[in-house]
Amino acid sequence: MSLPPFSLKIETELLTADYLNPFYYRSEFILLDEYLRRRRDSKSLGELIGRTGPSHGPTIYQGKSPTGGTASDGRLALVMPRMLTGRGLERGNDFVPPSIEKEFESRRLRGGEVLLLRSAHKAEYIGASVDLFVPNGQQAVPSDTIIAIRCDISILDPGFLVSFLRSRRFGYPQIQRRITSQNAKLTPEALSSVRVGYPLKAGHGYTTMVSGL
Repeated sequence: MSLPPFSLKIETELLTADYLNPFYYRSEFILLDEYLRRRRDSKSLGELIGRTGPSHGPTIYQGKSPTGGTASDGRLALVMPRMLTGRGLERGNDFVPPSIEKEFESRRLRGGEVLLLRSAHKAEYIGASVDLFVPNGQQAVPSDTIIAIRCDISILDPGFLVSFLRSRRFGYPQIQRRITSQNAKLTPEALSSVRVGYPLKAGHGYTTMVSGL
């Protein structure tokens, strides 16, 4: 499977005042969300993606886990929370049982989907690790503790989105403020309200705009 033409190269390059300025909202004592809303180039993930829930098109959706437990081998690997590192997915050893694979078809991951934790025993873990799915010959689905974001790469570069959501001054704080349960859970609907500072198209080379945040 070929991957979309985007770059994941992360460089340590500070932002200029012409782009997102991470110090402005602090010095002016305004909320980050309000700062991003004031920018004409800012849009919510909901506006950029279009919908939530399982779909064959661009969407933000929650994963699913087999109710009867996982298998030790199979065609569909199951992406578990421990596999998210923030530096790339680690390999796992959990699979969807072959007898129920059809139930998971709408959640089968495509190359370039963005993954992050939906729930954790500590709230600070949610959004702390954001990774990109790269197939490497293995088909997979996210478990029910993970949210996946499937972008339309003609509208939003997944590589840029990974960098933005990983950023400690823009992405992570927004995610943390959208945890809606005492049990530390994030919903696709809540995540869809996160505002992205630059709705960039793939291949424009702007992934490094959020580096160093």
